[in-house]
Amino acid sequence: MRYFEKANARDETSEDLKIEGNWKGFPVNFTTGVDATATGLVAPFEGQLWFFSGSQYLRYDPARDKITVPVRPIADGWNGMPDSFSQGVDAAIHGLGAHLGKIWFFRGSEYVRYSLPKDAVEFGPAPIVENWHGWPEAFADGIDFAFYGTGVHAEHIFFFRGDEFIRYNLPLDRVEEGPSKLADLYPVMGRFMPVPQLFLTEEYTLTTFHGEIGNGGVIGTPTQVGGHTKTEFQVVTKKRVSESDATSSNILESSSERVADNFSKAVREDESSSEAQENYDYGMDASFHGEAHATSLFGGEVDATLRVKGESQDVRRGFAKAVGTQSHKEAARTHDEHREQVSVRDASQQIDVSTETGFKQTVDNSDNPDPINFVLFQLTQEYILVLSLVDANLVFRNGDERAARSVPIREMRSLLDSCVTDTAVREAAAKAVVTALTSVVDHAGATRSLLAAGSTSTAAFVDPSLSTSFPLINSEGKVVRQIVVPGIVIDVDRPVVLTPNTALATLHGTG
Repeated sequence: MRYFEKANARDETSEDLKIEGNWKGFPVNFTTGVDATATGLVAPFEGQLWFFSGSQYLRYDPARDKITVPVRPIADGWNGMPDSFSQGVDAAIHGLGAHLGKIWFFRGSEYVRYSLPKDAVEFGPAPIVENWHGWPEAFADGIDFAFYGTGVHAEHIFFFRGDEFIRYNLPLDRVEEGPSKLADLYPVMGRFMPVPQLFLTEEYTLTTFHGEIGNGGVIGTPTQVGGHTKTEFQVVTKKRVSESDATSSNILESSSERVADNFSKAVREDESSSEAQENYDYGMDASFHGEAHATSLFGGEVDATLRVKGESQDVRRGFAKAVGTQSHKEAARTHDEHREQVSVRDASQQIDVSTETGFKQTVDNSDNPDPINFVLFQLTQEYILVLSLVDANLVFRNGDERAARSVPIREMRSLLDSCVTDTAVREAAAKAVVTALTSVVDHAGATRSLLAAGSTSTAAFVDPSLSTSFPLINSEGKVVRQIVVPGIVIDVDRPVVLTPNTALATLHGTG
């Protein structure tokens, strides 16, 4: 976006703009993100821009709206650049005055100075705090970006980290302002700045069990075999598409990393969860572990605990809905795929082994003088999908991912003590965590606790031995077996899917 400074703090920004299409010739890895930019201020680079992304860079001429140096490795184009800096930089800025013709590159807690006339690194790497006077400890391990101010600050560098900035007076060689809030300097940016938040992150497992085998319908038509005769036919199954195809397998039939990644992406993109993306985040990793994040633990309500209790239940219901919606989509797709997969053919027909598999089936009525009718059924498989809450963590974020922290609930007090200065707020947050995790409504509507007995807002622990046992009941209402899963069961789903398996049955009738 473009930022427009105006008088009386009436700054404005453009709408969000795509890099792709607006910066001609940018390759894909640059259109999805740029790490740093430096402006050329001396010949022959005047007015041109260097863009850095990962271990690569390019040079761009805004006046001609074209790339003047195509993508190259940093190591090839910037002589003497240390190996760590060749892998990527956090920020870059061209010097002014006595430093004209020099570019400073920053990475983590270090920087280097590059001489354009010499075309080589002439100083560094060195710690930033030792050479940039007045550099604050809060900025000691890195910055996000830097640029010059305007007007009276035209020779002052503004360094940014998270939602804060410092102002460095280059002629006087010292920090003159900050750390201060970025939104104080650029008010209109306030709406883009994340506020400090505490998140309760819940972890889930999705466990799959096999249920009943059933009748999924007739393949072909019933066939008659005469008395004292027998008949032979082929059951042909089309081979699955290649394993690289995302539709070739799903969570009902596979726990591969690729299948889980596809499922996770689908859950995140599902409409049932997209409505809540500003408040929650749903995801599953390759081990079928999921997580659901509440927006924050409190927000100044009269009774924040009640809000957290209700919001946590909303997250759990929303996550279960998103997982269930996607598992049903996969079940329906598998059902249709298997329906098209199996067919019956004459025994004399050849099988295309590159795309099909098959076997011959014989119906022998040789010892019976009466004709019989038989039919081939395609079988179904019931799956029992159990979504259970197994663990939780407390997360602190303040807009600077490097300062983000995630701890198990047993370390809750340590995190709160280090991140929350107000005693009352700390106690409210701890109480809210305990309330949210001791009031979990399970799939049967019962309220259960994820925390171990005796947990309080002072000392809370997730119960590692917690499990849920429930009966698996078949279509006749009989208990088949007991299912035991870790944690608290939030949802149980039982999709039924056609399989490529078949069964032969004899029908009544003499023809």
